[in-house]
Amino acid sequence: MSLTSVLGKICETIIKREWVKFLEEKGIVNDNQFGFRKGRSCVSNLLSFYTRAIDEIQNRDGWVDAIYLDIKKAFDKVPHKRLLWKMEYIGGLKGNILNWMRDYLKDREMRTVIKDTYSSWSCVLSGVPQGSVLAPIMFQIYINDIQEGVNSYMNLFADDAKLLKIIRTPNDCTEFQRDIDKIYDWSREWKMEFNANKCHVMEMGKSKRRPTGEYKMGEVKIKKSKKEKDLGVIVQDTLSPEQHISEIFRSTQRFLTNIRVAFYNMDTSMMKKILVYDQTKVGVCSSGVVARFEKRQISWKGFRR
Repeated sequence: MSLTSVLGKICETIIKREWVKFLEEKGIVNDNQFGFRKGRSCVSNLLSFYTRAIDEIQNRDGWVDAIYLDIKKAFDKVPHKRLLWKMEYIGGLKGNILNWMRDYLKDREMRTVIKDTYSSWSCVLSGVPQGSVLAPIMFQIYINDIQEGVNSYMNLFADDAKLLKIIRTPNDCTEFQRDIDKIYDWSREWKMEFNANKCHVMEMGKSKRRPTGEYKMGEVKIKKSKKEKDLGVIVQDTLSPEQHISEIFRSTQRFLTNIRVAFYNMDTSMMKKILVYDQTKVGVCSSGVVARFEKRQISWKGFRR
């Protein structure tokens, strides 16, 4: 985390407000970037991506391949010189503001603190200053052109990226690999390394006639998976929400078990209030969760230790 002064944070806030306004008015930021943008969220990111997948799978011979990318230490790997270049030629910063940004990134130092033990200071030559006001916008600008030349649909939420390709013929798999190669080439050029072992491909839509592809990130084969946790939501290759709902049920049950242990006695009316509160907190349809609890016939009234 970067420790900055109050005066510095005030300056950052003023610059951020005007910079974001400029970026949005000029349409500079990639339209498929959902992170750190007003009016966009994890929900809009997921809807944009999976609506496309569902619409295709519902068609006859409709299949989709989705690749989930993992950038290794994304916020720490951004090289300062390249970042300054992008802030000027993509982010539109000029003159005194650009010089201020250059001074802001220059001569930064860091050290590790464990209790009362301190390491020696080391120069910081890469990474956006995490914890600062401007860091998200800097990172947004740095990866803004990652989709350049990519024909598949690409969806971003800060450093979380995923690609989607409609698969109808083996040639579609070949084209998808070309898009992966373009993203890999971008990462090498801009020093943003992908963790290929944590990248996964999910094949959505099943059929004996379905073309299947073997994809690589560089020289590393991308592993296939049946489910992924995407922005907190468990997604299956069938696009069924069953596992996600089951996980919420389990976490809710653990929550209620803790309450059960903590309290000596709990009546039915109090249990209903907690159920309603917890469903609101986790955002699950109340009828589904309550039905599961009723099925298990959990009885709280008259409980004793």
